[in-house]
Amino acid sequence: MTKQLTTQNATITTAAVEVKTLTISGKQVTLAVFRQLQEEPLITREGTLNGEPWGIVNYHPGKCGDDRVAHVHVVWQRGSELLRARVDKAASFEPGGRQRYHDGQYLKVEAVVPFRSKYSDQLLSSTVLQWLDGQTEDCPLPREGTDTWRVEHDDRAAFDSGHGFVVLANASRAAVKAANTRVAADAAQAALEKKKGESQNDPAQASGWEWQSLEYHQNKVDTAQVEALEARNALAAEVAEWGVDPADMLTEHTQLVEAEAARRERHRAARRTLAELPQLFIAV
Repeated sequence: MTKQLTTQNATITTAAVEVKTLTISGKQVTLAVFRQLQEEPLITREGTLNGEPWGIVNYHPGKCGDDRVAHVHVVWQRGSELLRARVDKAASFEPGGRQRYHDGQYLKVEAVVPFRSKYSDQLLSSTVLQWLDGQTEDCPLPREGTDTWRVEHDDRAAFDSGHGFVVLANASRAAVKAANTRVAADAAQAALEKKKGESQNDPAQASGWEWQSLEYHQNKVDTAQVEALEARNALAAEVAEWGVDPADMLTEHTQLVEAEAARRERHRAARRTLAELPQLFIAV
């Protein structure tokens, strides 16, 4: 009768070729015994270990060997229990890790997975308001298109975290509208200034069609500026409803980014620890 594998009767010895052998009561452990070990996660979401890892077992049951994501199987200890766990060699946020499940397979992550904090979207929108009010030099929203007069701001932005990953954010509709009406107003003003440069300096000396053209462009500027101000005020009202000071929001956001960077580093450190484990030889 096969004995149960526990921390009390299990030991690891070194064979002549420096391969670690997992034994139970002095006898080499077989795959049948190994399969009896309960499978539970070794690495937590926060990147810490749930117990003490013993070693790696070259065992891939079922379709495990056909998985697209590189991984190992680890024997580990929690208290007086021995368990086993499958651990992907790359964390889910790393290139080569797995994140999405499709057609029965976890797909590989092709690039470092971005991060989004609970303040990302609001922080982006409030920064748009700061730009409209002249508190920052550049609009944080990227611009699409190449036509100077028709270019519009997108609603998505990506910021460098400083830790090897980007932080994603989506601006609110009010923020996008405020940014784009500002662009339209600036374009209208530029068109008016250009037309004035093409006309005579003294409107009284301008021809009738020139004066009508200037009046047309001035009306466009007036309308665009009103729309831009209304959109700016709507965004300001939205930001005020959040009840969070932008400076405090930025502080909270920065802390969350730092915490995420630390979490990702713990995952890397845990996998570096597992990479140094001995391989445990188990008989068929």
